[in-house]
Amino acid sequence: MMGRAFKQYALGPILLLYAQKSLRCLEIFGKGRKKIELKQEHEKRVVLETIVGLLPREKNALSVNLEKRMALQLGQAVLDDLLIPSYSFTGDTLFDVETMQRIMMNFLDHDMEENRLGDEEYNESHSLREMERAGKLMENYLAEIASDRNLSITSFINLAEVIPEQERITEDGMYRAIDIYFKAHPALSDMERKKVCGVMDCQKLSREACAHAAQNDRLPVQTVVQVLTMSSNVFAMSWTGAIL
Repeated sequence: MMGRAFKQYALGPILLLYAQKSLRCLEIFGKGRKKIELKQEHEKRVVLETIVGLLPREKNALSVNLEKRMALQLGQAVLDDLLIPSYSFTGDTLFDVETMQRIMMNFLDHDMEENRLGDEEYNESHSLREMERAGKLMENYLAEIASDRNLSITSFINLAEVIPEQERITEDGMYRAIDIYFKAHPALSDMERKKVCGVMDCQKLSREACAHAAQNDRLPVQTVVQVLTMSSNVFAMSWTGAIL
């Protein structure tokens, strides 16, 4: 039996690190999914089921301190680092979306604190680079988890809203994530689709994204009209500039 001094939340990170090493060649889904032999797949499945069985049932098994340390490294992370499996037994999402949301919020809090205390000129340049990298990474994460049919509208929107809009040069990454989400959730009502599209600034879509969105029947009518209006304005300005 474990000693009382060994806190339950400490077990989660240990098992997570072990899982990442022992299941490295096994991907849950996505374009990079690899085919493995049946025997190897069985072995990996046994390992995974054993790990899941050992996980603590308490909520927030991943400690707050660990989440804060992960937030400090978010600017140097890659997508695979963020794909933390969800160990819920209620048929919830494949990945631990709530933990990633907290990590991103910790990252934003730390960035604000650094800007307040540190060298202003250095911090502004460094902060913008870190924020841009982290924002792009989170957009890729959002697109990766968007195909999960168990991902609720609330979870999708909450995660999208913690990605700083002011640091997004274009909204193409957000549009891609939204489109993937709509493909995986075809039963959404027009009102629900409109709500999801509210996290995207159509004025910051590239011409290529606008062209795709204008013909995308998965988008709500209001969003398509907005994209078409914006595209017409851009075309008119370009045409006027060419004449002058």
